Amino acid sequence: MSSKDLIDLGDRDLIKTILENLKSSNVRVRLWQKLTSMHRVNFASIDSVDLVENKVHLRPFRGKKFHLTPCPYIYFHSNYRTTLFKTTIKERDAFHLEIKVPQFVKIQEGRNEERKPLGKNSAYSAKIKLDGRGEELTVQVMDLSEKGAALGVPRIFYEVCELGSFITLNSKNVPHLEGRIAIVRNKATYAPDPMRPNLLKFRLGLEIFEEKDLEDYI
Repeated sequence: MSSKDLIDLGDRDLIKTILENLKSSNVRVRLWQKLTSMHRVNFASIDSVDLVENKVHLRPFRGKKFHLTPCPYIYFHSNYRTTLFKTTIKERDAFHLEIKVPQFVKIQEGRNEERKPLGKNSAYSAKIKLDGRGEELTVQVMDLSEKGAALGVPRIFYEVCELGSFITLNSKNVPHLEGRIAIVRNKATYAPDPMRPNLLKFRLGLEIFEEKDLEDYI
């Protein structure tokens, strides 16, 4: 699995669902603290997820001790949809580890159909309108598939747009999107510059409907 197969997910409820699934299945996850020392891996399982306290509690897998350095950061990986993220350590000892709930995670794309990535600097654009309301907004088209698309959108649109919202699409340079209706299936934030992880951009993943599909859905 390459990084090109992963998307950045920033929705807290979805991140909690992923972490809760890892907890309930009691799977083994991998932890390491430096990219240059991935051979120094700790294995763990999740005890609890607390969004109020913004923390995840982990214990060593099968009772083994944690071997952690004073480094405040930790990388987390699970084979479950290739979940991967970096976060901050809150508390630690040999048998106990608390980490911050990550702001976003990298995860394997859920859809199976082939998609065409257009890149984070894509010159393709579309005009969108949320649920038939308000003014049209011109946004960047980041990737396409037969029944889907990813759009780079401004933060204000990202924040008012909910999962399940309907969006109308028009695009002169992407005929596939001209006069279409789509539903928001995922929301994600991503940091295009690894050296500036707090400088986030915003992405919507859409499912595009054919007219007959939309009638069945409604």
